[in-house]
Amino acid sequence: MRLSRAGSSSRWKLAIGFVALLTLLAACGGSGDGAGGSSPTSSGTEGALGPAPSKSEIKIGVVTSVTGSTASSYAGVIPTATAWAKWVNKTQGGINGHPVSIVTSDTKGDAAATLSGGQKFIRDNGVVATIVADSQAESVLAGPFETAGLPVIGGSSVDTRVQGVSPIVFTTGSMNPYYEQGEVQAAKAKGATKLASLVCAESPVCAQINKVFDASASKVGLDFIGGVAVAASAPNYTAPCLSLIDKGTDFVAAVVAGAVLSRIVKDCNAQGYKGMYGVFGQSVLQPVFENLHGLSAAGTLTGFPWWSTAAPVQKYLKVAEQYMSKDEWSKKVWANPSATNVWASLELFRKAMSGASDSPTRTEVVDNYHKVSNETLGGLLPKAMTFTAGQPAPKVNCFWNYAYKDGRFSTIPPDGSAGNGASGDLASTCYSLD
Repeated sequence: MRLSRAGSSSRWKLAIGFVALLTLLAACGGSGDGAGGSSPTSSGTEGALGPAPSKSEIKIGVVTSVTGSTASSYAGVIPTATAWAKWVNKTQGGINGHPVSIVTSDTKGDAAATLSGGQKFIRDNGVVATIVADSQAESVLAGPFETAGLPVIGGSSVDTRVQGVSPIVFTTGSMNPYYEQGEVQAAKAKGATKLASLVCAESPVCAQINKVFDASASKVGLDFIGGVAVAASAPNYTAPCLSLIDKGTDFVAAVVAGAVLSRIVKDCNAQGYKGMYGVFGQSVLQPVFENLHGLSAAGTLTGFPWWSTAAPVQKYLKVAEQYMSKDEWSKKVWANPSATNVWASLELFRKAMSGASDSPTRTEVVDNYHKVSNETLGGLLPKAMTFTAGQPAPKVNCFWNYAYKDGRFSTIPPDGSAGNGASGDLASTCYSLD
């Protein structure tokens, strides 16, 4: 059919308008923070490029286990922090004009290496805050960092000698023992009746966990059969698996590093175990779970659920995809609570320091955190956070309960109001402090 000149002109104008609209959307980073699931849909950058930061550099030290027996549980820490810093510098103009850099130290699962790396940060006055993402490093660095006035803005929240005790540790994730008590809640929610545990033999913190399970299980009507310490270096876990099976266990809480979890599940399943596994904290690693075919698990997260469709989580995923390396993204180092906890910690730092002076100091960071009140970061924190001068961080007794079955994660909804005020799959659960 032949078009008239007027019709051809109208269609040409419409096409130009459509192209212009697509160009505008691309410049703005896509169509927003959509809620399409745990795989981001934006094909552009997360946020338009911002002004280049022109003020002095802000350094954040990250202490974590890159090598050592627990390294598998913290593989997402440095990639997440690095991606966040790149995004902040390129699209947000830094923090009030200050470029941010991430400096790192490997604990190697060793106290001497941990202390040496921490001292490096203490001597560098440009490091105004730290993240300690290694449960074995918390107590090693607590004293030196407090003496130096170097605040800890997130990371692990396991050691009860540090968490809720030190006035310069600003915890953003669920604290021990609350998320361990939440593990018992998750077991009950999934219909378990007999709970047992396999706990790491390398850390004295692990040895305390069986006491928590024993005290918490009876409160919700579960029978705690007992726990066994297992070493990462063990050739196999056949004997403890058989022992738990013989006792009728239907929920095995595995308090071990991610790499050890894989071996335990394979060994126990090979012996005929048919129940669920309880996995919590830093050991909830999506790539590990996906390699354990037929795995049924439940537990708690100390960082927000990465499968959430909520806008703040979709933003996290888009930044991770854009600014992590292709290898890091494909290995899903972002899909674990250590990574999401670090993201939330850094976002709280960005908000607290949004009015940073021209020459930020450690004292300024501490003072600004004491201005944080009733903050949830839109649900990325497990509860509303308020920090008060002269007092340690409040007890963070909230967490996210999850279930994993048929290769999919889901959030177990709280029994009542969400601790962080969020809804749906970002809603957190709390353990009563009474």
